Amino acid sequence: MRKTFYFLGTITLLTLSYRISMEEYRSKDPFVIPATEKSRLSIHVFSSPFGVNWESPQTLLYSNLVNFASPFNRKMGHVAAEIQCVNSDKQTTYYNFTGMIDQGKDIYDKMFVRELGFGVMFADFPGALETRANLQKELEAKRKTGRVHTVTYQITEANCKNLENYLKEYKREGVDQIYGGLNYEVRQKRRAGCVHFAYSLVDIANLEDDPFMKYWERDILIPKSLIGGDVTQQKVSVLDMLSSHDFQKWAKENEPHHKITFWDIDAIFDRLEGIVEGSNFTVLKREKSKEFIIDRTDITDFETNYWLN
Repeated sequence: MRKTFYFLGTITLLTLSYRISMEEYRSKDPFVIPATEKSRLSIHVFSSPFGVNWESPQTLLYSNLVNFASPFNRKMGHVAAEIQCVNSDKQTTYYNFTGMIDQGKDIYDKMFVRELGFGVMFADFPGALETRANLQKELEAKRKTGRVHTVTYQITEANCKNLENYLKEYKREGVDQIYGGLNYEVRQKRRAGCVHFAYSLVDIANLEDDPFMKYWERDILIPKSLIGGDVTQQKVSVLDMLSSHDFQKWAKENEPHHKITFWDIDAIFDRLEGIVEGSNFTVLKREKSKEFIIDRTDITDFETNYWLN
């Protein structure tokens, strides 16, 4: 019971903290078009304040409590994408810097009223695409503290213009209006979190098999007993979750589970942190952060059918 009261109080504090911390990056300042000679897709990986531990349901919950109770933003980490198209005269013809965010997660309602348990990972929230000015401001600040690393793919102008068209379709179809959980495919026009949105750009650009991203993806099997809501048509209270034997470990293949595949943001950040040099890319120092430049202008075949059946 003591754990339940502690959890209730922490959820209330972290909800307030989340809403306050995001206001810092909702300015209306004009954005700046960076100088570059080649078209590019940059994936910016923002770490969480103190790390998200995916080793078990228990470590995931407790590490998130620590992050959400902190005064820092990007509680579970974040991924944003920067797209810049450059023509043969080295003139920028398109620029965008964006990522998917929610417009206010009412975690208390979903955990204590609707009793979703780990089903909160699959829940929908009002969504939006971030603005260029806000992300430029945050990138500059995070590079001073080392809380972001960047992977930049140099791509052909045609590949880049195709990404521009995809983003226009993405907004036209209203996919940006719903911030979704980890079990949905963006290209099914369903919904997207920041990770799946960024991955869809990588996928469209035909970069998903690039060796640099080889270890970015991971799977976990969430025990069905911990999942409430539409996925299982059951309720899972906080007390049910904390007292369950399944709370100690992820499920095995032969146990009832729901599988999710995703980018582990902090694991990716830590891997980038440890890379010093390589033969197929260039590492640039960006204050306390790093940017990895990879030339993939060899890719001439990319996805033009944006939506999956």
